[in-house]
Amino acid sequence: MFDDSIILSVENLSVGYEKPLVSNLRFFVREGDCLGIVGPNGAGKSTLVRTLLGLIPPLSGSVSFLGEKMEEVKPEKRIRLGYVPQRTTVDLSFPVNLRDVIYVSLVNKLRLNMLSSSTLDDVIRSVLNRFGFDDPNTPLRKLSGGQLQRLLIARAFVNEPILTIMDEPTSNLDPAFTERFYEILAQEKEKGNAFILVSHDVEGISRIVNKCLTISFEGWELKDHA
Repeated sequence: MFDDSIILSVENLSVGYEKPLVSNLRFFVREGDCLGIVGPNGAGKSTLVRTLLGLIPPLSGSVSFLGEKMEEVKPEKRIRLGYVPQRTTVDLSFPVNLRDVIYVSLVNKLRLNMLSSSTLDDVIRSVLNRFGFDDPNTPLRKLSGGQLQRLLIARAFVNEPILTIMDEPTSNLDPAFTERFYEILAQEKEKGNAFILVSHDVEGISRIVNKCLTISFEGWELKDHA
């Protein structure tokens, strides 16, 4: 029987390309959970993230989101899954502004009539303000590394996802906004929203995660972590 408190279910999951990097993973993410994923470079953390998101297929096993296999999740449900990539995946030379970046994340919501065009600019301005931006017309090319990271997080949050997967979310954030970032996560957890944080900052994420998945070249280990 499906437990409706489970947002993400991973069953006997092996990830990799030709050979598995991580094998036979099993875990759940429930409402209000924050799962940390830590481990050395090359052990398979980012490959796991891409598999969880459905961007690459698993070698074996399955990932389910809100009770459906990830590859079968429909757009109206997929909107409830957020993603913050590493900033190295962003082309700063692309001629767009902050509003454009946030707007792209809202296109599907508009098409599905889950958002009114009359409230669009208010929604965009609100999420930008929450992450420290005053002018939606600021060009992307003018952002510092820390500002770009904040924008990527804002873009993920604008659809109010029930689960957000973040790959090194605090990289390039200044110390003051790092504190604000964890405050925002705590606020969202109180609403029942969940997070998966891939990070090298074990000390930093320890303040927010309630369980931690350690991936190494020898295998994996999942522990409760208060």
